[in-house]
Amino acid sequence: TPLLCRVFRDQVMHWDVIDLPYMHEESPNLPFFRTALGAFAGSGERDAPLLSHVLDLPGTWDELMSSFKSKQRVAHRTKWTRLMDGNAGRALAGGRDLPLEAAFDELWRLHETRFEGRHSAFLNPEMKRLQQELIRRWGARGRIVLPLLEANGSIVAAHYGFALFGKHWSYQTGFDPACANLSAGILSLGWTVRCAIEKGLREFDHMPGDARYKQEWSTRVRRVCFLEAFNYLSLTSLTFRTVRALNRLGPPVETPPDPAPGDEQAERPAALAVKSQPRSDMAACWCGASS
Repeated sequence: TPLLCRVFRDQVMHWDVIDLPYMHEESPNLPFFRTALGAFAGSGERDAPLLSHVLDLPGTWDELMSSFKSKQRVAHRTKWTRLMDGNAGRALAGGRDLPLEAAFDELWRLHETRFEGRHSAFLNPEMKRLQQELIRRWGARGRIVLPLLEANGSIVAAHYGFALFGKHWSYQTGFDPACANLSAGILSLGWTVRCAIEKGLREFDHMPGDARYKQEWSTRVRRVCFLEAFNYLSLTSLTFRTVRALNRLGPPVETPPDPAPGDEQAERPAALAVKSQPRSDMAACWCGASS
């Protein structure tokens, strides 16, 4: 990080804006960025910090189940038994039961089904190519986690995430709304948590956003901040700040609820366009004259 901050300084004539979104406030990198960017550019917080729900993972799945309230534990086990025994269910894992590439295609299909008639920034050709390249590079290194659930011979739910630094970072989900009565989404979350435990991971980060299922499947929260800096020497930077300030004078746009992975929101009308933003566990930056 100090080396990256030196690049920001040495290349000051070649960038306009540095954007570092979704940074955990306990990140050891954050003080470096705040000090370095504040030294030669106008900096501040782009948005108010968000809460990210985190589930601390025990050593076994049974330990996790025993930590739940009796009602939640019994409900989950009942739904799981109904899927497995009553609907010819199977719990699968990409990279083990089918190739990761094929598992991702199933996730993509289910995500399209889930967001039919609504907007998802995840569903575009550039994003698809990026994720396929990540899977190609990271799959063999065990960094890609893609559990799936099958019912009556068809894949009905998938959960896509990354295993990095001993943690699971949840990224995207997909489930068939026609299987809402099977609670496919929430069962997929449980299966993904179980896979993370079996991989020896220590925590499961749901990533920013508030939803009931995140609260139920978490033990604590962490704050996530958005750091940005504007180059004083850049006309583009000045123009961007001016336009954004004018846009913010208008009425606020209501933020849609974080979509749930299961049947609790499956029957809600799709009147609101839900923007599913790409999210990263690490600080991402972009810089250049075209920013």
